[in-house]
Amino acid sequence: MKYSGDMHRAIIESLVETCKQSLDDGPKAGFAVGNASEHTNGGYITIDTLLHCLVRVLTDERPGNQEDPELGPLFCGLVNFEESQHFNGSISNINPDLAHYCRLCLRNLNQKAHLLGVWDQQEYLPWFIIKIVMRIYSERFKNHISLCDSDPYHSSERDMVLEGIVERVANGPSTCGEWLITASCSSMRVIWMNSILEEYFINTGDISDPSCPGWRVASLARYFTSEDICTWWANEMIDYIPPNRELWQDFERPQPPNHPPPSARRPVVVEPVNETEKKLTEILAFIEENRENWTMNDGAYLNISGLMKEAFDSV
Repeated sequence: MKYSGDMHRAIIESLVETCKQSLDDGPKAGFAVGNASEHTNGGYITIDTLLHCLVRVLTDERPGNQEDPELGPLFCGLVNFEESQHFNGSISNINPDLAHYCRLCLRNLNQKAHLLGVWDQQEYLPWFIIKIVMRIYSERFKNHISLCDSDPYHSSERDMVLEGIVERVANGPSTCGEWLITASCSSMRVIWMNSILEEYFINTGDISDPSCPGWRVASLARYFTSEDICTWWANEMIDYIPPNRELWQDFERPQPPNHPPPSARRPVVVEPVNETEKKLTEILAFIEENRENWTMNDGAYLNISGLMKEAFDSV
């Protein structure tokens, strides 16, 4: 079963867009973290919280072996969101604010997945596979942010009057008419986490992984496009996604209603290739792959990388 870089991007963008919407909507009582301060009364939804909740509430149900996938609602993007069966029973056990943003995120993703299917950029995936992918993303992202020393959770300036409070927003339910927000669900942390997520999953990838473009040297990632990074992440998911035969046996892969002819599908933009930039990128990748086998000290390596960067920038 194909899992494309476009689908990877759609998931990441849906997560980010949902958390940005939370900032626009303002603080909600359902995101108050009581163990951080007895004074808190609200907050915003962060990426890690959203991912955790989505993994919890997405369905584990698989399409039946004899079920025509075109008629089934268990596929992301195949039918209208209202007709889709994306949640399990636990959605009723989380607070209404969390449930609202889970629905908002999946509705957005359903729309993106539908368009990718129409444009033949991604076959329709069952919701349980979306859950598998999100679980992996959640684990990788938690590990990544645990290594970041710029997390506002640790650096936000605390309120001098109310212990544990880092942000006050007008028109709240407190006696002083404010929302009182702790570091874990503050607007600063939402913005920071959105940026980290996009950087990690779209712009640079996991540079601690030897198979990732720009491995070990973050500056090398700029020589690869976000499409390269998204494709790398999609390839990382292949081993976790079952083959088509396991899901619908003799049925054809699902198509949306009123599937358009090829001429109506999304056009492919062909950008001109700068051969000099291409060769410089290949040289950088070759150096990176073979540096461990050469007797080259770090100073010489960094000097070569710097010269290559200057040459690339001058093109």
